This record gives sequence, structure tokens and C-alpha cells, in this order.
Amino acid sequence: DIIEKHLENDVIASIINERLNQNLTIDDLAQKAEIETNLLTKIETRKQTPSLRILYKIVKALNKHLKLI
Repeated sequence: DIIEKHLENDVIASIINERLNQNLTIDDLAQKAEIETNLLTKIETRKQTPSLRILYKIVKALNKHLKLI
């Protein structure tokens, strides 16, 4: 519910939603993005803010584009 309410303006919620839509586990996405699973877990649970470089890797692994403006 919370994810869907803020999906348009919330990049983390968008990442989680897209990961789920693609039936990827956190491990799957972390491997595709070439980042540590624990880092992705921290990002998805909002315990860590990703750098733009990490964010780009995640979005690219989901075959999506990051729109900044």
C-alpha cells in the first residue's frame, strides 16, 4: 500500500515494485547489479541512501532508465 501511494515520486519504491514485477529476489537483483546483497537490502529498507553510481547499477540491472528531472 505505502509503496503504491508514493511510487511516482519515490525511486526506492519504484525499484522494489519493478523488482517484484520481474519476479526477482533481492539476491537476484544484487547479482545482476553487481552489488552486495546486504547493500541492496539496506537500500530497500531505507537504512542506507544509495549513491548515484549504485542507483544507476540497480536501475540498469532492471533494464530501466533513471530520470533525474
